[in-house]
Amino acid sequence: MNSYTSHDEKIDVAKIRIYPSSVHGAAVLGEFRAADRLLIHWADGGMERVEIDFEVTFQDGYAYRGRYEYRRRSRGRPSLSKFVRRAFSGKGPAGCLLPASPERYLIEAF
Repeated sequence: MNSYTSHDEKIDVAKIRIYPSSVHGAAVLGEFRAADRLLIHWADGGMERVEIDFEVTFQDGYAYRGRYEYRRRSRGRPSLSKFVRRAFSGKGPAGCLLPASPERYLIEAF
């Protein structure tokens, strides 16, 4: 008998939808790395402040929503993955209700 259970496997991202406050429309991406690269591109393109509403939908159907703001002059680079990881670890503000087992969700950093 196999001792492996589905609880051992991390739940990956299905899609990330980003709604920038200064642009009409949305970007839909498949991974955090792509989202983080897009935010860097926007910040390097002269946007002083990148403010977005976002929705991360995971493969189990759970959707995490929130607002993220990055200021270009800050030390850090825009990283949505770090922002969401902090919320899931309890070290940052949660945009909405977290799942019962947030540690099971895969949030890859850039």
